[in-house]
Amino acid sequence: MIYHLIMKKFFLIFILISLFSGVIFLTKNIYYEFTAFNMCIDTGICPEGTKTKLDNEIIVITEENCKAHNRVWSPENRMCSVREFKK
Repeated sequence: MIYHLIMKKFFLIFILISLFSGVIFLTKNIYYEFTAFNMCIDTGICPEGTKTKLDNEIIVITEENCKAHNRVWSPENRMCSVREFKK
């Protein structure tokens, strides 16, 4: 009888820890995507993998797409400067 109560408590604690760690993992990933997208909108410097609109089409930022749209690619940071500067 006592064994079953201990196992139930252990199982419930295990489930709660599993759920809590899963929620933390999911929120970190969502937060990273939000900050990357927000930085892209605010500064015009987009990290690789961010979706953005360039020349009236939605693209995923990669080195090839950045150079194909005549933007500046930073290989050290793996980022593309998508903002157009008027001369």
